[in-house]
Amino acid sequence: MARDCSEPTGRLETLDAIRGLAALVVVINHTYYTIPEAWQAALSFLNVTPLRVLALGKPAVVVFFVLSGFVLALSLMRGRSPTYADFIIRRIFRIYVPFAISILIAAALVALIDPHPIAGLNAFFNNEIWSGTLTPAHVAAHLLMLNGADDITLNNAMWSLVIEMRLSLIFPLLLAAALMHRHAAIVLAASLSAAAAGIYMKLRWPGFPYTNETAAEGLLLTLYFAHCFAFGILLAIYKTEWFAALASLGSSSRAGLWLLAWATLSLNLDLLNSVGAVLIISLSQTSARARNILSTPLLAWLGRISFSLYLMHLIVIATAVHLLHGRLPLLIILALAIGAAFLAAQIFHVAVEMPSQRLGRRLTSPARKLSIAKDG
Repeated sequence: MARDCSEPTGRLETLDAIRGLAALVVVINHTYYTIPEAWQAALSFLNVTPLRVLALGKPAVVVFFVLSGFVLALSLMRGRSPTYADFIIRRIFRIYVPFAISILIAAALVALIDPHPIAGLNAFFNNEIWSGTLTPAHVAAHLLMLNGADDITLNNAMWSLVIEMRLSLIFPLLLAAALMHRHAAIVLAASLSAAAAGIYMKLRWPGFPYTNETAAEGLLLTLYFAHCFAFGILLAIYKTEWFAALASLGSSSRAGLWLLAWATLSLNLDLLNSVGAVLIISLSQTSARARNILSTPLLAWLGRISFSLYLMHLIVIATAVHLLHGRLPLLIILALAIGAAFLAAQIFHVAVEMPSQRLGRRLTSPARKLSIAKDG
């Protein structure tokens, strides 16, 4: 879900705002999966309302993936592209370094708090967050992004970052394939969508689509989500024609597409979620009203801290619940935790994310290459 450090400086802030809103949906979703199941049952009416997307969570991650494909493709198609090595270095410092630091923070908190299951809370919270035995091997499995069911418990949201890092390794190849012919991007997106549909129908395993226990499952899981990035590439390549077509539509047609986008994001089907993500991105870029809303200072700030919020929110929620449960009502604890998550995200963004991003740029800057050449 991370914004690429090689994006053009003129990138639209509205894209960041979409990331911020998607990250907020994930925060709400994980809060929802902390409350007792009985409370969730009382809120079951949400499943037949447009707010169903808040109870799903994963569609927001698909939005991250499609956005990454779109922005990365634009950045590599414009101007002078980085070498493959530079591209990977920047992705490592953009995604992996902040992720690794968040894992170490979580491990330190688990060691200090020594958490145990809390009677009455959601099974997700008790079984999938801070549930493993803290050992060096446990921490190492997280840092190695093995992505087994027991290897994401320090920060359950990390599964999507595993996918993003894996796909970063092959993203230049995907883009090159899409640029081979004018319509190759359509073929690529269609082929990967067919592969995703086949995996979904025939090859699912117990942890699908979040975790993998074997290397084969890991490859299949990466292939499964590759279609999201291909949709982003497709949007980048056909951006001019597609945006012009949308801009020419009447208000009723555009309103219908907004409703279609929301409807597809309210389903637990990743292929349809990718379609919804494309529509959300496209409509937001071709609507003056949407751009004005997404460019407001609050949403612009939310976009800037979106990656840090994604990394830190579960860590903050788990810390607050384990420290304050029994001392304060659960709803007050969760409200405090959400507020603290935004504060933690801002601090992490300034102290970790931005310095890591700057270091990635410095290590791949032309000045560095020139210096090395002279030294040689």
